[in-house]
Amino acid sequence: MRLTGIDLNLLVILDAVLRERGVTAAARRVGLSQSAISHSLARLRDLIGDPILLRTRDGMVPTAKAEALAPAVREILKNSESVFLRDEAFDPASSREVFRAALDESAQLTILPQLVDRLRRLAPHTRLRIPMGTRPESMLRDFEVGHIDFAITSHHPTDARDLHAEFLLSADYATISRRDHPGVGRRLTLKRFVELEHISVTHPGLADDAIDGALAEQGLRREVMLSVPEPAAVASLVARTDLIATLPRMLTDEGGEAGGIVRHRPPIHLDPVRVFLIHHERTRSSEPHRWLREQIVEIFRALAKSPPGRAR
Repeated sequence: MRLTGIDLNLLVILDAVLRERGVTAAARRVGLSQSAISHSLARLRDLIGDPILLRTRDGMVPTAKAEALAPAVREILKNSESVFLRDEAFDPASSREVFRAALDESAQLTILPQLVDRLRRLAPHTRLRIPMGTRPESMLRDFEVGHIDFAITSHHPTDARDLHAEFLLSADYATISRRDHPGVGRRLTLKRFVELEHISVTHPGLADDAIDGALAEQGLRREVMLSVPEPAAVASLVARTDLIATLPRMLTDEGGEAGGIVRHRPPIHLDPVRVFLIHHERTRSSEPHRWLREQIVEIFRALAKSPPGRAR
């Protein structure tokens, strides 16, 4: 007997025939025609080298070989269901799934506390890992090898194969300064904007290049005193110095005006930053990962309903 001649459907039919001890009842059980069952039964007889069912005065009865095969066939089908259909029974409350997320510092500042709180309430046994070193240029490779399962980022890899991007929100920019900054005045004008010293955030997807480009179109340039790769410490630096910075408004909420920071409308036009949820084809049909993506989308929907100006 060659295993290449067996498919799972034949085992389903064999199980039905042995349970029902007849073609007609087996056809009803699996939702196929009697002729389809008879054809599959003929294939099974050729493969096994056994008649499988014998007609007697008391009806159809399995052969000794078929009787011996029955428990093993049922075990194979049970194991197959656990492999291929286990996602249908995904239970967040009992799951011990380990999720790996690429969250830049912007995402960590804005949604990570809410995501952790939601996981602790709804899926307390799951674990979240945020690996280091994931950058836009290595994202596809990180997905392919299982280094990450999803990413929340302002970088949209439009040309990467097997990556799926779901738009989450867009957020306006705000220029922040410390309260009572001597150089800002009542309104942050373009003249004051270019005269003051700036903190530049060079993280991909943020407005660093756009700011300099918009100024260059008007023959202007700003004074960048400090460049940092991520925005995590920017608000704290602004609150303690005379430097100013321009960030997505939602990243300026930490500390806020009560923390010594004042927000201003940037005196140049900046397109809103767009945030995406990225996942790979590898986890697209996985029920645990689908569930987690739904939680992330719900968190961002709540952010999008926040007071006007914070996030859109």
